[in-house]
Amino acid sequence: MKNISTSFKFAACLWFSAAFLAPSVANAQAKPEAIVATSVPPIIPTETFLRRPEFAAMSISPKGDRLAALVPIKDRDNLVVIDLVKRTRITITNFTDNDVLDFSWINNERIFLRVGDGRDASGEARYRGTYAVNVDGSSIRNLTEFRGLSPLQTILDDTKGEMLVTMRLRNRVIADVYRFNTNTGKSELLTFDNPGETQGWVLDWNGQPLIAESVDPDSTDTIIWYRPMTSAKWEKLWTNQPDDAKDSMDVVAFMPDGKSLIVASNKGRDKYALYRYDIATKTVGEILFEHPLVDIRGGLIWNRAQKKLMGYRFNADVFGVKWLDADLDTLQKQLDASLKDTRNFISFNPQSDMKRLLVSTFSSTDPGMNYLFDTAVKALEPMPQQRAWIKPEHISPRKYMPYAARDGLNIPAWVTIPKGSTGKNLPLIVNIHGGPNARTYNESPWGGYSEAPFYANRGYVVLEPEPRASTGFGRKHLSLGYKQWGQTMQDDITDGVLHLIKEGIVDKNRVCLYGGSYGGYATLQGLVKEPDLFKCGVPWIAVSDLVMLQTETTSDSNNSRYNMNLFYDRTIGNLKTELEMLMKNSPVNHADKIKAPVLLVMGELDVRVPLRHGTSMRDAMNKAGVKNELVIYKGEGHGFNKMENRVDFFTRVEKFFAQHIGDDSQKVAAGVK
Repeated sequence: MKNISTSFKFAACLWFSAAFLAPSVANAQAKPEAIVATSVPPIIPTETFLRRPEFAAMSISPKGDRLAALVPIKDRDNLVVIDLVKRTRITITNFTDNDVLDFSWINNERIFLRVGDGRDASGEARYRGTYAVNVDGSSIRNLTEFRGLSPLQTILDDTKGEMLVTMRLRNRVIADVYRFNTNTGKSELLTFDNPGETQGWVLDWNGQPLIAESVDPDSTDTIIWYRPMTSAKWEKLWTNQPDDAKDSMDVVAFMPDGKSLIVASNKGRDKYALYRYDIATKTVGEILFEHPLVDIRGGLIWNRAQKKLMGYRFNADVFGVKWLDADLDTLQKQLDASLKDTRNFISFNPQSDMKRLLVSTFSSTDPGMNYLFDTAVKALEPMPQQRAWIKPEHISPRKYMPYAARDGLNIPAWVTIPKGSTGKNLPLIVNIHGGPNARTYNESPWGGYSEAPFYANRGYVVLEPEPRASTGFGRKHLSLGYKQWGQTMQDDITDGVLHLIKEGIVDKNRVCLYGGSYGGYATLQGLVKEPDLFKCGVPWIAVSDLVMLQTETTSDSNNSRYNMNLFYDRTIGNLKTELEMLMKNSPVNHADKIKAPVLLVMGELDVRVPLRHGTSMRDAMNKAGVKNELVIYKGEGHGFNKMENRVDFFTRVEKFFAQHIGDDSQKVAAGVK
């Protein structure tokens, strides 16, 4: 892509007519909601918030002449392919019991896709089928029989429908690399002599598996191996311990010269950054990219056809990109100048000539819009919105608002204040994420449950903190949370509430806790530890007992072949030497300290946090005389994914909050007055 003009125009979207779209999209556009924006937005129906997005994923073909996308058909995400030259569309899949969970281009004529139930009881993507199909719907091949098949890399200028994949054909544990033909099912093993229990591979620019990552099941250490050619012996480069709070280095990619790597490392620093690594001398070179707020462990944007690194994406207090390519940097500035109210992302097929680009836009109030950008005519062509039924003017903005914990630690957090409100003396819902070793929140809330815009639309402030032990904010932020379940980790959450009260944003007498998994634990522990501050709690799929967490035999974590005791000992506490601490910080043992009403919600089939956590907590609260209700969703697991259950859950929770911290208008809206 060369010589992009300093300006561009918007093209009319004529070819995405109602007749062209899926019926559900056509109806949404033909009969728009008749809502007039006011200073106080209208209450948006629960079903509207939870509705599945249209055109949830899009990808341009290698030659840039086709666009693949996921659209809801018969209430399932199915794959369509749009010919950008002929302006025609073909529906590739018509699944009624499963969704297309992800897809990728094999070459310009063929697509790889994996399917599963997007509302699976696990709450996770569990693949139930793997396929390859031509863009005209022909030559479909069911690849599900090939155990553990996962795409690793496409092959430049492929015409045979081949790709480089990992499969577990020789062993259920070890992932090998194969050159795989998606038409015939024939494969060539490229890692006959893999170095141990390999779980990850990095290919060089010729598609050769020259970096391997193996895991020791006892120590759970990860060993990084290298060989200069496929016929050479493996040599160990370094070993990483399973602890991001310790010095660690991960291979991200080969540089095109084949002599150096891009690695992510936190050695000698708090946060991960990207470095150049010289293979011959085994030395770390210059920093390629870093950020002062967050770990940088990837985000590389390549043009494989040009063998060129185009830039880096990152997710800090805002989403951003640093372009190394001058033309893309210029285009980014032009987009940002024209689309001032959104984050604007440029993407392209890494094997393409970049004549057509995909531009995706979003903000905390705007669920997202996609455009095609034609570099020849310098025009943006709008495509259907992902959630056209959501009006940005009705959504409350979500802002990065960090605060200091009582020991001075900076706690990243996002706060959503109801649009049209005074911004003062409002009720607060604290949304606590799971993990806890995870990063969940950022400036865009769309997808999943969308709690922040949902509850803000009902008039509540929503606080979403990343307390210590959350990942992505450096080793100090992570390690300070070790063995602090219910202690300083809990104080971080409380301190966020106290900060908003001090700022006058929140009414100290109207604060409730809400969270799932670890967030459910922190909700219960908050009610135990601060019984006079919190007026109610909604713990769902909640850990209630730190001893049971480590000993429950029906838990999938405890049935892992890897040594989970090492993880528990490091992050939560040792069952033998720290049993007293674990019991002290288990809410199930202190239900008598809870004063606020509790709505406890569990999944019948949860194998991550088994149902016994919920029933034991219910029994303890009943014994202590705590007002509570236990709701168990049948057929659900660690997350509620069936639409009827999600609607029921949000409806129940809205009523519960309205009863305990809502004003008259909120009670009326929730149907409780």
